[in-house]
Amino acid sequence: MITQARSGLYPNSLSADKSTLTVSFSNLYPGERRTVLVKLNLRATENEISQQVLLSAQASFEAMSQRYSTPNSTCLVNRFKNSDLRIDSYRCIPVDAEVNRLECNEATQLALKLADEGNLTAAKAKLEQTLEIILGSISFTERDESVLALVDDLRDALRVLASREEYTSRGGRAVMSEFCSSNISQRSSCTKAGKRSIYQSPMSSAVQDKAIKSKSMTSIF
Repeated sequence: MITQARSGLYPNSLSADKSTLTVSFSNLYPGERRTVLVKLNLRATENEISQQVLLSAQASFEAMSQRYSTPNSTCLVNRFKNSDLRIDSYRCIPVDAEVNRLECNEATQLALKLADEGNLTAAKAKLEQTLEIILGSISFTERDESVLALVDDLRDALRVLASREEYTSRGGRAVMSEFCSSNISQRSSCTKAGKRSIYQSPMSSAVQDKAIKSKSMTSIF
């Protein structure tokens, strides 16, 4: 049974019997991918079960006015007795990274709201709390690339919350808004800070690098 789905910017709908989830994505470019976090409620088991079917997924899309569908993709898992299960040992790193991304985005959205209301102290406290949680996660310990990027973004957000002037007059709010936008949509074309985003395509990264080099050459002359 599906109990929860978190798909960020993209709408999702759950069937009445909670067995089927539909997520709608629009205007994806070739090579892009999207991640959805699904929470399931599984029946308890008295004994270890090998290779139980957990879920299956299918994608349908339209390209050049033609409709396509992918074959069903099935996920198999091992199930363990509660007495043998340790969450810190068995949690999948990509799942942990996705949890971190969603929590980070929600924290940044709240921090933006608090900062806009003039409460920079509360905004910083929320981001510091989230940063501490992420630094203690297994995906950070294993140096997952996306989580390392989240940590960098959180530290950048804390930097721009250092003062009201930094936040409102020196582009701090724009940096935090960009952070939220790229994470909730899982897409980034360029970054104001000039660093590469994990959601950039090779083409957008190349364009950004070219623009940065052009500015550097202009400043030299």
